[in-house]
Amino acid sequence: MTLHTLNASPASAAFADCQRLLAPGDALLLLGDGVYAALQGTAARRALDASPARVYVLQPDAAAAGVLERIGSAE
Repeated sequence: MTLHTLNASPASAAFADCQRLLAPGDALLLLGDGVYAALQGTAARRALDASPARVYVLQPDAAAAGVLERIGSAE
């Protein structure tokens, strides 16, 4: 198991690179601008939902970005 962290926007190359590295049993923690990837109804969220890793969102960062209510069931 590997813990990945992503603090870059889902529009960045870092998001795509991270997606390629995720494997079953891994965990991904979204923080900083990475919390935007968890927004419901976005392509980034669909990619995360289809990933083999468990995805977690740092709640204080999502709250600071004003999107806590829009991330739905992301952990």
